[in-house]
Formats: sequence, structure tokens, C-alpha cells
Amino acid sequence: MQVIKHDDTFELGQTQSVVSIGNYDGVHIGHRYILNELVSKSRQGGCKSIVVTFKPHPKRFFSKNAPSFLLTSFDEKIDIISTYPIDYLVYFTFDEAFASVSAADFVNNILVNKLKVREVIVGYDFFFGKGRSGNTSLLKRSGEKNDFDVTIIDARKIDDEPVSSTRIRKMLLAGSVRKAAEFLGRRYSLTGAVVKGKDIGRKIGYPTANVSAGDKIIPADGVYSVRLTIQGNVYQGVANIGYQPTFGENKRSVEAHILNFNMELHGKSLTMEFVDRLRDERKFQSVRALTDQIKNDIESARASLTSI
Repeated sequence: MQVIKHDDTFELGQTQSVVSIGNYDGVHIGHRYILNELVSKSRQGGCKSIVVTFKPHPKRFFSKNAPSFLLTSFDEKIDIISTYPIDYLVYFTFDEAFASVSAADFVNNILVNKLKVREVIVGYDFFFGKGRSGNTSLLKRSGEKNDFDVTIIDARKIDDEPVSSTRIRKMLLAGSVRKAAEFLGRRYSLTGAVVKGKDIGRKIGYPTANVSAGDKIIPADGVYSVRLTIQGNVYQGVANIGYQPTFGENKRSVEAHILNFNMELHGKSLTMEFVDRLRDERKFQSVRALTDQIKNDIESARASLTSI
């Protein structure tokens, strides 16, 4: 898959294309269905397959100070989409100029003139153009006018609940990491550098790696069983998200005690996959009570992780 930043010089040539457009945050099972359709229809028609997406996410452009909300970083999104046999991923810089492009201009200047579109495949809740003025109905009318087909994909459902990035965010904010994994089609993860903490865990006999989560959403405060990938090796662990109330901390952190591991990690990158939520974070009356609970958490994590 070739990744291309769209600019005024971008030209696909005369080859027609089948195009899907969206934020693709999370690349969840609904997105994956669309990607499969994109591959299938482009091959049937002898066309190039193109995913059109945006950087940054439009929500970040319009709400620069909003709390972290992404399910995937831009690089993660590309990595997942690249596992499909897609020809191009074309991304647009979502800035003031792009936000002001009308729905009609997007169709005419980009889809028709630049991408030589034969078919567009989008989700049922697709909006586009300045002020989200374009919707699936307008896209279909544009297709009739400009001689391209439009396929609208209905929501995928699990237990009668539609799959969407918004729902997955709500699950993570509630700590429902196992359910979020069903909707994503994989376990939710955070990847980041290990940053310097206060070494509280080390002082009580359970050293932890503090992870910088970037702009991705952080699950609800609590204790989780996790899998950690470090330099290609996979380890089991127990993660804590929260404020370490037993020690009176006031800064939220994401940290993991890695089982059977004693290497120095500061400055290195790791990926933390959330398997299950074990309990709420809570304040203990003593360090001894906390360490006793950590022992129980480790046993609970081992039990949780042996089933995967």
C-alpha cells in the first residue's frame, strides 16, 4: 500500500478507482467490513483501491483542547489498513483550508477529477464537506450526476448493538476493555515511551513502567491484566491507571508491573494490550495492605492471561 499526502500536485492518472472515505479511528470490525468490500469491488472492476482519510482527526482540529480520544494513532491506523491488499491510502491535512471545502467541490475536484472514481463505499453515518453539509443522500445524487456508483454500508452489530468508534470510546471510559476488544476485533492497546516516575512501585517491591499514552484515549481508572510487547518480546503484567491514592498523588498515570522482568526500560518504547479489568483503583490504609492486594492482583492477572 502506497501512502500519499494529498496536495495540488497529486495525480492518479487515468486509472479509475474504488474509494472509501472516513476517519477510520480504531479500524474496528465495521471499518474492516468496508475495507473488504473495497478490495473486492476494486478487483472485480479492475480499478485501483483507495482509502481516503485525514490528519489530524477532524475532532482534534475543531476541538484542540479536547481530552485525548483517539483509538489509534495515525501510524497505527496506517499499519492496520496496510494489512489489506489496498493500492493507496491518500490522506488530507485537515486544516482551515480543507475544512472550508464544500461538499460539491470535494466530489468534483477530488473524487471525480483527481481520483477518477468509479465507486464510493462509505458507512451509513458518513458526512463530508464544509459544516458536514454533505451526507449519503447528497453523495448518491452526485454519483448519478457524475456517473459513479455509491455503496452505503450498514452498521455491523454485536448482540444487536451497532459497532462504532464512539461506542468503543464509551466502553473504554467505563473500563470495559474486554467488550471493546470484541468491537475492535483486537485488544485495545497503548504504545509509548517509558517515562520517569517517582519509583513508588520499586520502593514497595513492585517496580512499574510508566507509559506516555500520547493522544490516545486512556481506559477508566483501575487495575487491568495486560500483555506487554517490548523489543519484540511479549510479557504478562498488571497495569494500574489512576492517581495512586494510597500515596496522595494528584497526577494521573498509566503504569505496569511486568511479571518476571528486571530490565531497565526508561526511554524505551512498549505496547500495552488491555486484556481484562480486575478491579477499581482504591486507597489502602497502609502500604502493607496495598502490597497484599498487589499479590492478589498478580494472581488474578495470571489467571486472566492464561486463557488467551
